[in-house]
Amino acid sequence: MKTCRKTLSLVMVFALVMSLFCASVSADFTDQSSITNDEAAVVLTALDVIDGFDDGSFQPDTVLTREQAAAIIARMLLDSNADNLTAGSAPFSDVSADRWSAGYIAYCVSKGIVEGFEDGTFRPADNLTCYQFAKMLLVALGYDAGTEGLTGSTWAINSASYAINAGIFDDVASYSGDCDRDTAALMALNTLKADMVYYPSGSIEIDTGDSSIIIAGSSATRVTNNGSSDGNIDLDGYMQFAERYFTKLELSDAADGTYGRPATFTWELDGDVIYTGTDESNLVATYTGYVTKGTLYSAIGSSVYSLTEASTSLVEKITDTDLKVRNGYVRYLLDGSSVQTDYTATSSTVFVVYDTSDNDYDVYTGYNNVPNVSDSSGVTVSALTNSSGYSVAVMIFVGKNASVSGGGGTSGDFVLAYYGPSKSVDSYGNTYYSYYAFVNCEDTTVSSTERLTLGVLYTDISYDEYGYIDEADNLGTDNVLDNDEYFIIHWGSGGNPAIKYSSGVITMGTNGVLPLADSYDIYLVDTYYEDYDTVTASRFASKYSGKISNAVTVYGVYDDDGYIVSLYVVADRILDI
Repeated sequence: MKTCRKTLSLVMVFALVMSLFCASVSADFTDQSSITNDEAAVVLTALDVIDGFDDGSFQPDTVLTREQAAAIIARMLLDSNADNLTAGSAPFSDVSADRWSAGYIAYCVSKGIVEGFEDGTFRPADNLTCYQFAKMLLVALGYDAGTEGLTGSTWAINSASYAINAGIFDDVASYSGDCDRDTAALMALNTLKADMVYYPSGSIEIDTGDSSIIIAGSSATRVTNNGSSDGNIDLDGYMQFAERYFTKLELSDAADGTYGRPATFTWELDGDVIYTGTDESNLVATYTGYVTKGTLYSAIGSSVYSLTEASTSLVEKITDTDLKVRNGYVRYLLDGSSVQTDYTATSSTVFVVYDTSDNDYDVYTGYNNVPNVSDSSGVTVSALTNSSGYSVAVMIFVGKNASVSGGGGTSGDFVLAYYGPSKSVDSYGNTYYSYYAFVNCEDTTVSSTERLTLGVLYTDISYDEYGYIDEADNLGTDNVLDNDEYFIIHWGSGGNPAIKYSSGVITMGTNGVLPLADSYDIYLVDTYYEDYDTVTASRFASKYSGKISNAVTVYGVYDDDGYIVSLYVVADRILDI
């Protein structure tokens, strides 16, 4: 066994402490400590939606002006193109054509986002209230100001009501007065995560001479999103603002932490992490220095992570057995064959193989990384299982005669990397390469000790004890192949395969006849741009048949019933078609 002489309790405490301390990537303003909504400030400045000041400050308490708000909205809707806005003539009597904000103001007026005053002024330097900014953000989301009553005598209360329902005021401490830059950043961040709306049938305005009457059309309806950006903010089939206007911005789900750790989330822009934060709704305590186990016990309770303190109903002790890992289950085998009992392990389950003869131990995380263990004098296993039936921690006690082999095992994962690599060295001195990749049809990240070839499907994956891929079968070298697990076919440059789709079956050329599962994904993987898009089967056939002139490889992954669940079409510049 590897030498690892620190005490187990210290390792557990260190892991907990480090997991509780979640640092954020910040913009490092000179007044950073004064910013309450740090996440919002970091993300909005990274998007160039909100600027800092020349002296390096953010000035969170400075009240937003009407012209500054117009600039923020224009940048949210137009991204970098907003800086090209100009005004051919003075849009208002107090806004000259060459004023820095004239283009932003003119644009927002044209979109019905802001209005001037009856005296022909805009009053660009006047303070802006939270209600006024909320109204602007609602219109940017697609709400019709006339239909929803965001104008007229009740505009403020209606704007507040819609903003609350849309989530714009989430976590805003107070929105009854002026809108400072700190609050504006938070409201803009909430808008990035809010659903966009449209009106299937619009309202009609009838001019009666003295006034106008608005006959409402259909109500505001959420915009659906069936494209590749769905999931950048929320994988729900609907279009969030950032999924429409900032397609390179992604928010990870706040995954539940193990052993009572708080959930964390990340914002990524163009593949780079710009902010990592903590879901503080479930945060019990944060430690940035040494902390005793007793303090942790007091904070979160020993039953959360302690094996010895768990109730007997959650602990199983098996002796005279071997331990093996198969298909995501930890199974305790008697004489290497019959199953004594089993637990469901996950990729975050912690296994400790403890040698009682010399008090040495190894720690493995995830079922893919657990070695095979046997001992002629008996193996004692204690497992802590949570309320959902998953093992969160497993202690495996062995003696001096123990046999410990492997440390990874081979999984049946299918991996296809499409972007990378990023080279790193971990705290143990291991060099590894990180990729954006599809793993069993899911868009995620993987790390490998060896370089992976982009656009190639790998299977028979072996993971080392650190969770890195260390061996894999490269299917890109295979010629036309069709078995009960996957399908491969290649066309050289100029192959231009004919593609047909009918009654749930895709036909490619003469060799590819692929029945699709009821739920399937078709990914167009571009190895030149290191990106991908998704298409339906009918769209794939109608748009790409005979049009893929570069060399192309098609990988298909079958389900247990012989239907394609994932189809990867890999070629240079396929996204240009």
